[in-house]
Amino acid sequence: FRTVLRLQPSPRLERIARHRLIAVAELREARKVTEPDTARRRAMEHRDAGRTEAADVWFRQAVELAGTTGEKLAVLTAWASMLRSERKFEEAHEVLREAISLDASRMTNKASFVSWAASLADLGQVGLLRVPDGDHESGPRNTWTSPISTTSTGST
Repeated sequence: FRTVLRLQPSPRLERIARHRLIAVAELREARKVTEPDTARRRAMEHRDAGRTEAADVWFRQAVELAGTTGEKLAVLTAWASMLRSERKFEEAHEVLREAISLDASRMTNKASFVSWAASLADLGQVGLLRVPDGDHESGPRNTWTSPISTTSTGST
């Protein structure tokens, strides 16, 4: 990437190379961290500063280091929120699917389910948020289709 920058390529290639260098530098730093709270804090700092490429690296490290399901859910939900605000809807949706696969309860993992529903709207798939026939009065726990399918057919 440094060679690409020295050759003074097109502005687009230069921007791509700079983003890759940022990610490589952050990955080196992230690998040195062994505390999940530190990795999460660094991810949030980068996110708040608008450095999403760096924040991505730190969010990945925070997920790897998280010891409990609750810690992982908090990191994944925050990461998905950043991705949605950056309009990276498909990536956010996949991160939320991972969070929901860790805890499929709409009661204990409410933040992930709410964000997942919003990500469906972002992707134009609001039709998947449906109330099953004959179950309109049972309340919020049955208001959407689970993102985790027990039988994967490849179509949703």
